[in-house]
Amino acid sequence: MAVPSFLLKKLYVQGSLKNTQTGFEFALKNNLAPGSLVGFFPLTLDDTSIPPEKLTFVTPQGEYRGDQVSGRSPLVFGMNVEVKIVVEGVTLEPGTHRLTLSVLTREVGRLDIDISDTI
Repeated sequence: MAVPSFLLKKLYVQGSLKNTQTGFEFALKNNLAPGSLVGFFPLTLDDTSIPPEKLTFVTPQGEYRGDQVSGRSPLVFGMNVEVKIVVEGVTLEPGTHRLTLSVLTREVGRLDIDISDTI
């Protein structure tokens, strides 16, 4: 079962893309259905690939590094839960940026979440 990209775009919390002291961050809020994330692919930022180990997922249950999430150690993404994705070591220039967060879910397989926002 494929999830249409227009639905996946609604996961992004508009305006959440911002620089931090050590990189940048953005947020997703699950308004679709509960899911179990079992893996992450590199994050695409404009034309740059950022490996999962550079991503930290901040949830109400704790913080998880992208390369620590697996089928044995899934990241449960419940309904109406907001997750902040923190990227270390990369600062964004002012302007519009395109990101694609690709995740592997237990329920539907790979999902590519396309995001566009301005700093």
